[in-house]
Amino acid sequence: MARRIVWRVSEGAVNEERLSEALRVAVGSVRVVPSLYDELKKRAIAIERIAY
Repeated sequence: MARRIVWRVSEGAVNEERLSEALRVAVGSVRVVPSLYDELKKRAIAIERIAY
């Protein structure tokens, strides 16, 4: 089952390198979405869900 979730980064200026690293770590894990939330939280990158 595949679902699409769309997020927007809430902060004004986010370091792309930090965001890319968080995405890279999450994609390499078994549970991608929970891992992504954890990685973004570690890096203090705020997101908001805009679509399901």
